[in-house]
Amino acid sequence: MKQGVGVIICVCLLSFQAAAQKYSTALGLRFGNQNYGITVKQRIFKTVAVEGLMTAGERELLGTFLVVNHFPILGRGLNVYAGGGGHLGGLKDFGPVLGIDAMIGLEVKLPFMPLTVSADFKPAYHILHEDWFDANTAVSVRYIIGKDTKKQRVRKREKRKRKKERAKRKKERLKEREKRREEREDQSFWERIGLDGLFGKKDG
Repeated sequence: MKQGVGVIICVCLLSFQAAAQKYSTALGLRFGNQNYGITVKQRIFKTVAVEGLMTAGERELLGTFLVVNHFPILGRGLNVYAGGGGHLGGLKDFGPVLGIDAMIGLEVKLPFMPLTVSADFKPAYHILHEDWFDANTAVSVRYIIGKDTKKQRVRKREKRKRKKERAKRKKERLKEREKRREEREDQSFWERIGLDGLFGKKDG
């Protein structure tokens, strides 16, 4: 029995490791309790992504932009994420509307498949509207169209390293230039042109 449990745990861990390949872009469908739509997710930093939503319901048509931060669990294949943003669109019997949104959710990369599945809770506040609050839950299924491979991650790390080195060298050059300028300000005119021995002041 114990061996069987151990095998199951090992398989689960291997599955999460196989699912742990990062992605840069994912496109899919979102199914909510009151609406449905399209979702596009783009990773911009190691754990930060931007997400765009276009959703429609019985009384609304909204476009939403969110910035979310991911917190890995059991490897990078399972993430809790949270963030916020804003929305703009139209509500039935009201007209144009805008507001702010928050989001918290759970995302899993399916083992050996270019798919992610997430479930989220997205409360929204509509500015200047009688139905000012909306609490929406949804499930999203996305297809990975831009993979971030190990080779790409290595190139990105090297690029960041070169950028830091260039910034460091630039800072050192500026410091050296400032030092030379201060030294020149401390010199006399004849010292600057190399004739301090002829016209400069002599000791004694």
